[in-house]
Amino acid sequence: MQRVPLYKFLQQSCGTQQPYVMPVPFFNVLSGGVHSGNTMAFQEFMIAFVGADTMTDAVKIGAEVYQSLKGVVAKRYGPSGKAEWTTCLTMS
Repeated sequence: MQRVPLYKFLQQSCGTQQPYVMPVPFFNVLSGGVHSGNTMAFQEFMIAFVGADTMTDAVKIGAEVYQSLKGVVAKRYGPSGKAEWTTCLTMS
């Protein structure tokens, strides 16, 4: 049994010869569905920053978008936690 990192094992198992690709973080910005306590038809709205050069950049961009969305929702519906965002948006 070889002791190789998981990413290397998967690359070898799949026969992939391409260069490694950075994983892309996803951000859940709005929650919905039957378990959310609101009427939004979608389970969740997620965003991913596939064009970021580094993981640090992707997380930074994600945090900036999240804060911008929070500002837009707060301006329109008043300040609240993320849990209330979806409720406000489904009532509009």
